Amino acid sequence: MQNRQIVKKLTGRGSHLARLGILHKSAEKIRKKADAVLNPEFLVLQCIAIIIVVIGHGKKSGLSLFFDWFMPGTFHMPIFIFISGYFFKPQQASRIWAFIWKKVKAFILPYYVWNAVYGIFITGLHHFNIVRFGGSLSLYNFFVAPWMKGTQFSFNVGGWFVLSLFLVQVVYVLLRRAADAVKLPEVGFTTILFGIGMLSVLMAYYKWNQGFLLPLVKMGFLLPFYQFGYRYKTVWEKKDKLSSVLYFGILFTLRFILLKVYHSLDLAVYAGGFGYQNPLVPYLGAMTGILFWLRIAKMLAPALKEDKAVRYIGQNTWTVMMHHPVSFFAINCGVWLLSGWLRLDGFNLAKFQTDIWYYYSPGEPRFAFFYAVAGVAVPLLIKYGVERLTLWLDERKCAQATLRGGC
Repeated sequence: MQNRQIVKKLTGRGSHLARLGILHKSAEKIRKKADAVLNPEFLVLQCIAIIIVVIGHGKKSGLSLFFDWFMPGTFHMPIFIFISGYFFKPQQASRIWAFIWKKVKAFILPYYVWNAVYGIFITGLHHFNIVRFGGSLSLYNFFVAPWMKGTQFSFNVGGWFVLSLFLVQVVYVLLRRAADAVKLPEVGFTTILFGIGMLSVLMAYYKWNQGFLLPLVKMGFLLPFYQFGYRYKTVWEKKDKLSSVLYFGILFTLRFILLKVYHSLDLAVYAGGFGYQNPLVPYLGAMTGILFWLRIAKMLAPALKEDKAVRYIGQNTWTVMMHHPVSFFAINCGVWLLSGWLRLDGFNLAKFQTDIWYYYSPGEPRFAFFYAVAGVAVPLLIKYGVERLTLWLDERKCAQATLRGGC
């Protein structure tokens, strides 16, 4: 409280004092996040979900977290929409423009900052002929391409999901406001959203997912998962009382039937690729994966809810999603630079230069495990360091202001 009073008195005079106000706001945001009371089951679920994303991109990393049954590509993007929908509050629909502006600040502005950073970074790598994947910085790649596949600069490929989540949340709130206006029952609202999703799957199947239709198809497909998350919180969670034996038995049986009939349930959501004429299939595939890991998270939550690493990972999935590919690249660069000195065999320079997902294997595929660890740890360690520095500077500035008096 004393720090806040000092800052209020200081920030009215001079640019350096204004910067102190910005610094203090950032520090307060960090403290608020650290003190937040969280849902332990969904915290663990978020942690599991982002680790699965990184492992999936890291060539499975020598790990097999039931991936023969629940392949990451079948659910690892819808699960984040489901989690986001779980935390939706209906009152948000009453202040639409405030809600949209909040999401712009949370998603769009940070995305475009990092889009600029990675655009400059990869353009420099192209200039020095270090890599040949990804596109260079241009007006199209900066402004338009992110809303399409979102793979324009390769290193921030995970960021495509951020913009899709923004669209899902904005459209969801607008539709909910309209549904409330006509007093549409919740079941009817759910049915309409599910219908939009299935229509999106059919559009993708018949190739109506090109150009500016692509972001609409992606958003339409993901929209029902947001409602499923909300409905789970408000209705289904209370009824989720099946014994684990029966629960997992049903899921594995349904999953076996799907895999037997359709062989692969993998989705390419970033490209609007759902692969099925039957629009129920990708939803059944995704929801069986989500429900499987949801029950696992509930089982693990009592043991992990106080774990600081789990809390930090679960609270910072955005950071890991955006920056894990560049962490993989950093390992590749290190191996490349050390390969001659350490006489490392097997480093493929051509693939390193042309494939963002290339990973070095010293004759042992389980080495990919270290890519997965780096993909999670490196972005979070850097963020943690920045947060500690912000808090230290804030405390130092406020202490100096107190000693000077005149506040």
